[in-house]
Amino acid sequence: MTLPPSDILRRLADTIRNDIGPAVSDEYTRTQAFMASVILTKLSKQLDLELAHRLAEEADVRELKIQLQTLLKGSPSLVQNCLDDFLQQDQIMPLTSLLTELHEWGVHNSKASDALKLIRPVLRADIDRRMEIAT
Repeated sequence: MTLPPSDILRRLADTIRNDIGPAVSDEYTRTQAFMASVILTKLSKQLDLELAHRLAEEADVRELKIQLQTLLKGSPSLVQNCLDDFLQQDQIMPLTSLLTELHEWGVHNSKASDALKLIRPVLRADIDRRMEIAT
């Protein structure tokens, strides 16, 4: 029976944390062993959640693209250029320049404000996915 890579990393992390780390007498080396265990645990979680997180991000980006494209029709050219750049991407992170232009366009502008209201939950979901790995 072949174990998935995430299980191998998790077992290795457990062995380092529960068997190797406590057996090491040097404090610095013991600390490094425990830190290696933490890193391996994080990598294991990342492998476990990679597909689900990628699919969730793709769905979020796909829906956000549709909403922003409709909402921001007729927006200033700088906003439109940033939106066009984002529309060509498959990830959330290229939103940075669009966010900057929306803020400069003004939160008192209803289209800019509505666009920011659409973007914030998507960014929050991205942060939540990252935190799921980190904890």
